[in-house]
Amino acid sequence: MARVSRPSPWMIAAALAALACPGPRGHEQGEGRYAFSTVQVLTDPCGLLPAAGLWGGTLVESGNYVRLDYELQQMWLVGYYRNSLEEFYLDGTATDVVVDVGGTSCRLDQLRVHVDAVTRSPERFDGTLTVTYDVNPGSPFACQCRMSVIYQADLQAP
Repeated sequence: MARVSRPSPWMIAAALAALACPGPRGHEQGEGRYAFSTVQVLTDPCGLLPAAGLWGGTLVESGNYVRLDYELQQMWLVGYYRNSLEEFYLDGTATDVVVDVGGTSCRLDQLRVHVDAVTRSPERFDGTLTVTYDVNPGSPFACQCRMSVIYQADLQAP
């Protein structure tokens, strides 16, 4: 006769506890196309901020992972939500980029973008955005630039 094994009460309790634990966390911030606007310029000695305003992008999330398909040099900014907070960060780098700074053509070693963000609602986040131009050796000193702003991003289309 075959013996039927029954799970112990401890096994049942462990299974129920595992089911109660959340998997990859869902976040309040909505995915989709965001328009970025400047709230305050913190620093921009080279005049990098476009007259038309900040670049926009499309936000994509997967658990705590965040990606922004950003218009500046068609960069992907990637990052993560901070632990147990509705705050995230994004970083991206483009290499060997040629840009114009005040009429000077500059070949950059790296163009770096860093975004800190706080969710204000499912359709809005804000924080600081920094763009840094790192130059190749031999490039004009005027090409070494950094812009930092406080921004607000509003969902345009999910």
